[in-house]
Amino acid sequence: RSAKNYSCWPVIVAPYNLPPSLCMTNPFMFMSLIIPGPRSPKEKLDVYLRPLIEELKLLWDGFMTYDMSRKQNFKMQAAVIWTVSEFSAYGTLSGWCTEGQLACPYCMENTKSFTLEHGHKETWFDCHRQFLPHDHVFRKNKTDFTKNRVENSPPPPRLSGDQIWDRVSTFPKTADHRDMSCMHGLHNWTKQSIFWELPYWRKLLIRHNLDFMEIEKHFFDQLIHSMMDDRRKSLDNDNARQDLLKSCKRRRLQLDGTCVEDAIVRETMLVPPYLLNEEKRKALCKWIQELAFPDGYPANLSRYVNLQKGKLLGMKSKDCHVFMERLLPVALRELLPVDVWMVITELSQFFRDISRSILPTDDMVRLERNIPEILCKLERIFPPAFFGATEHMSIHLPYEAKVGGPVQYRSTYPFERFLHCLKAKLGAKAGVESSLCDVYLAEEKSNFCNQYVKANLDPKAKKVVRNVDKGIQGTAGQKIPNFFYYNDKDAKVKQRFLELRDFSTAHGYVLSNCKFLREYEGLFEQEVIKKHPHVTAGEVWSKFNDQFPKWFEKHILSLKIADDNILWTLAVGPRRDARKYNRYSINGYNFHTYAYGKNKSTMNYGVCVKDIGVERYGILQEVIELTYVGETCYRTTLFKCDWFESIKVHPLYKLVEVNFTKKQSKYGPFVLPQLVEQVYFTTYPSIKNDREEWRAVFKIKARSRACASVNQIVFQEGLIKDPPSLSGPTVADEEDVGKSDEEDRYEYGKDAARSEQESEDNAEFMSEMDDDFAPETDDDNNDAGKGETDSSETDFDNNDDGQSDCDS
Repeated sequence: RSAKNYSCWPVIVAPYNLPPSLCMTNPFMFMSLIIPGPRSPKEKLDVYLRPLIEELKLLWDGFMTYDMSRKQNFKMQAAVIWTVSEFSAYGTLSGWCTEGQLACPYCMENTKSFTLEHGHKETWFDCHRQFLPHDHVFRKNKTDFTKNRVENSPPPPRLSGDQIWDRVSTFPKTADHRDMSCMHGLHNWTKQSIFWELPYWRKLLIRHNLDFMEIEKHFFDQLIHSMMDDRRKSLDNDNARQDLLKSCKRRRLQLDGTCVEDAIVRETMLVPPYLLNEEKRKALCKWIQELAFPDGYPANLSRYVNLQKGKLLGMKSKDCHVFMERLLPVALRELLPVDVWMVITELSQFFRDISRSILPTDDMVRLERNIPEILCKLERIFPPAFFGATEHMSIHLPYEAKVGGPVQYRSTYPFERFLHCLKAKLGAKAGVESSLCDVYLAEEKSNFCNQYVKANLDPKAKKVVRNVDKGIQGTAGQKIPNFFYYNDKDAKVKQRFLELRDFSTAHGYVLSNCKFLREYEGLFEQEVIKKHPHVTAGEVWSKFNDQFPKWFEKHILSLKIADDNILWTLAVGPRRDARKYNRYSINGYNFHTYAYGKNKSTMNYGVCVKDIGVERYGILQEVIELTYVGETCYRTTLFKCDWFESIKVHPLYKLVEVNFTKKQSKYGPFVLPQLVEQVYFTTYPSIKNDREEWRAVFKIKARSRACASVNQIVFQEGLIKDPPSLSGPTVADEEDVGKSDEEDRYEYGKDAARSEQESEDNAEFMSEMDDDFAPETDDDNNDAGKGETDSSETDFDNNDDGQSDCDS
């Protein structure tokens, strides 16, 4: 915010022994010191870290402190598990220089990187075949990779902490030799890092983390600049093509010397398969401008678009994260050749899978096998100049994820947010460091005092949760369904008189979701089958919404139950006049009806619900609140949706798309909001316009929801295989989504006790159903029991997601 740029470097300590909802959040991240600017300290960094290292040594031995929960003193011990920084700071912290041919801190001197003759930069082209299985076909390829070379070498060994200590133990510290330089060609060690003074440092499996945010953004930028033909930033130029001619035998990317002007032969570059022409670039930019996302998902991507020039400029890291993992496969599906699109989609899904909130060890092993093949496929498409040090680091991300866990706790995203909050409150520009200290100390004092504030007060520092569920309404001692909610929404309320069809369907749906009514459902099924022996269970449940509410009402009234009982209230049914809302917040999502949100810049009306293992997708049309009146007034909210019937799932990459012109013919629009997840739909950028009716489907991760832990064996040092095992499934290998454990409705009444005496009202009612359950004829076929859609289920999360959601 000042006319002159100024940089300083805060050192932040974040405790990990916290629940996911608190870990890496601003109140639990501590700025331990500030390294002053404006110039980078580089080799002098360890001098500034000396006070922190001394305190960390003290914490390792133990320090007496007070436990407020137990009201007693205890000996607190702590250890540094790793450091998180950008790749340039990686070398300063570790002592391994991250520049030159030996920039990779894992491959070290065993790398096969080289310097391009014409591009004059280091490249890691053809350094990934050694990570493939020994019988892989790419190892014998002499055309697409280095000329006439067969790869037989194994992957570089991964050094342990003791082995690294044996190498750096003889190096002087920065305080002794400030100008220590590395031995070019032999190693890249410049110093003995101050972290080696910690007694446990050599025993750690990961000491310094590769920055997932930086690797993903750099990979995305290189792809976009190359495909959009950005001459200023693209690495595909004349020098890159000349280096390609010397490295491999790919004729479709070599220079062509057939262009003749004034009797002078000029070399021209052939058009590569990944390059988008001007028409496709503008189609992609226009598609990005028209994208609509749910509230708070990414930023407004249209601000990065230059439609006139057909370019994307200045995209932030968090927006690159969303585009790389979600939008890239859809954006390029109709614009690139199939073989190029498949490779980029595999790369997109690799980053998406590795950034999930829950990482099973088996998935990490699969990703560790797949990423070498993905990089080799990219090497067959892009020139050698494309593969720099940052692109090569992606091959080591699965190992770090397997050892260190989800990347959301090991990336610089939370630290960037922390620094953004500090900079927003920065006061005096003359003394940046002192101003930051004042702001941080004021925040710490506020957080400390909030621990003693009464629970009924709402201090500013307590983060207000967005899109939270409403409180459950009930009476002690009664079985109240958990979908009876208070509704104190500030949304505009309208009254709506339900039509008979909507009234009966909604009431039947509410009864079918009351678990404590299964006994009565069993009685209903038995009485129908006894009256009509030819009727099957599937035929009984096909007419459940039409017949069960009437039977249930007559049965409960015949038992003469008091009107203060929930059974009596449900049997009488809701009122015909219902409340209608235009928006509703639940499960961490903010939903809008289609009529309310269709003209907005956001899309909050996409819904998804899993129905007996099959996911259904639709559009939210109405939010209806039913009122059940008895001694106590109960209210429940239902979503009325239009469901899509035509659903396609890509067999390899599980990408889901729906046909917006084909709605479900069977009438069943209502669903409980508690069962709904939010999705958004996008079109495909194309110049043919032959897929206008199809929309790609994306799930999002809900706000204010933390993923539960999974029961699995933690990755231990004894499980490390060096070199790692690389045999296994192919890149497209995906695990099937677990089937729903929802109970089969046909089993509801299996164990229910049949009533010994049938009331006269029930007998009269059963006689009225004779026509409904008459034997079928050839012209009257019953398709009961079939699924409502013929779609395949898919797994979107990651993110949980998911949300990965590193920046969720």
